[in-house]
Amino acid sequence: MPARRNFLKSDNVELKHIIDEFQRMALAHPECAMSFFHNDKKIFNLTPSTLKQRIVGIFGNRYNEKLVPVKEETSLVVVNGFVGKPEFSRKTRGEQFFFVNQRFIKSGYLHHAISNAFQDLIPEKHHPSYFLFFEIDPKFIDVNIHPTKTEIKFEDEKSIYAIVRSCVKRALGLHNIVPSLDFEKDPAFDNIPTSNKSELKQPSIKVDSSYNPFEEKKNSENNYTPPQKVKTENWEQLFENIPAPQYNTTSEVLEKSWSEDSEETDKTIFQLNNQYIVSSIKSGLMVIHQQRAHERILYEYYLKMQDKDGPSQQLLFPKTVELTPSDMAIVKTISDELLNMGFRFDYLNKNSIVVLGTPTDVEIEKLESFMEELVEQFKNESSIEKHDNLSRSLAKTMSIKSGRKLNPEEMRSIIDNLFACQIPNTTAQGKPTLINLTLEELAKKF
Repeated sequence: MPARRNFLKSDNVELKHIIDEFQRMALAHPECAMSFFHNDKKIFNLTPSTLKQRIVGIFGNRYNEKLVPVKEETSLVVVNGFVGKPEFSRKTRGEQFFFVNQRFIKSGYLHHAISNAFQDLIPEKHHPSYFLFFEIDPKFIDVNIHPTKTEIKFEDEKSIYAIVRSCVKRALGLHNIVPSLDFEKDPAFDNIPTSNKSELKQPSIKVDSSYNPFEEKKNSENNYTPPQKVKTENWEQLFENIPAPQYNTTSEVLEKSWSEDSEETDKTIFQLNNQYIVSSIKSGLMVIHQQRAHERILYEYYLKMQDKDGPSQQLLFPKTVELTPSDMAIVKTISDELLNMGFRFDYLNKNSIVVLGTPTDVEIEKLESFMEELVEQFKNESSIEKHDNLSRSLAKTMSIKSGRKLNPEEMRSIIDNLFACQIPNTTAQGKPTLINLTLEELAKKF
């Protein structure tokens, strides 16, 4: 019986940890054949191969076109491996691996160097993929700074940072991923095709010796006619029989505007910074966090959908979604719950599913990123019951994000549905969804 049995988390979380460790060992030793089984089902069957073939074997054939080779040799360190193309970056931290002398490490410092190299190439809050191997003299590193040995200390971190950043940036430039300016002459202009029937001739210039510009100017001056004088007699008759305009006094205008605003205040709500919904109540003001409120609404909705089939919108054209083997294993474990939520899909192969239908709120154009984010949220949750975990993950993935502008109908709908929930004050994770600011608290501010 393992000593840490009481500290084990859910089966899905532990499966994720095992698959992560298997992937690290398989990437560090591509020359070795490796297999992985889960519940008597073969998840991986890897044969000896090159590093690129091993990456494709683990993460799917789609990575064959995603990888950009990186190679740099210096007196301090030798760097080689692959980085993902910018257009394949993901919102979630996906395949990011550093290996130092064949040992997997985690380094936020080196991750920042790669992110700096991808600056202006990937959208904000997206993360690139990378598989980088470092060969360095062991005397220049210290591995005894973390119990798991996954963090190390470089003797010259700044130089390593500069080398990683420059070699990744150069690799992207060599493969025409980074736009560059070329001021050299284009050789295509040296040989311009011409027609065989015609010869190039130098244009001739003819000069009119009899032309005299002063003579024309003189003629134009003689033909000048001054403008006619406008008659201004009896101009007052133009404004006769026109009624004088009637103006409201300043006090009347302000009074009318104030009454209209006061009437609207009792009926409307407004959005603050595209993040909060503010509404007036008898005791003061109520401020609602729009994303957390929508998470609570969706969480309770999907909890109710666990025991029955939820509504599903059938796709006119089925969409293929590719997943990593670890993500595919998670999808298989929660397939029944996904069906109850409204998903309809079939398995195409070990790394792909064909989606036939989705819940009504899912955007079809973002289906692949939605599935990746859903699985990532599910894996990152703590040890909780599977139905509850999936409801939380779906609610967090499909909720209205902060920064989105809402119309009055959407704001009212969120408020009404929030107070229809059993626990409207907090999210499933215990974070507050709203606060009340009383009139007494407002008075203390003045």
